[in-house]
Amino acid sequence: VDGREDSYTKGIDISKDAKLIAVRFSGNKILIIRTTEKNDYKILSNHVGCVFSILFLKKQNIMLSGGNDGYLCIWNTEDMT
Repeated sequence: VDGREDSYTKGIDISKDAKLIAVRFSGNKILIIRTTEKNDYKILSNHVGCVFSILFLKKQNIMLSGGNDGYLCIWNTEDMT
């Protein structure tokens, strides 16, 4: 939105090695897609409010998500928990 950079939300991220894609899904869920395997995905659903941001850390197996529910979730992407 022009002139409203403070309202930016990030509903998608790609891991540094490009093996995982995380996408905000159905408001309060996150869809994780493993790019190295056909039809390999998981839906993460720890948020009770809308997910606003998703971020893979440089450390391979950690992803963060935040939402309007006030939660910051730390996910282990090796076992998708």
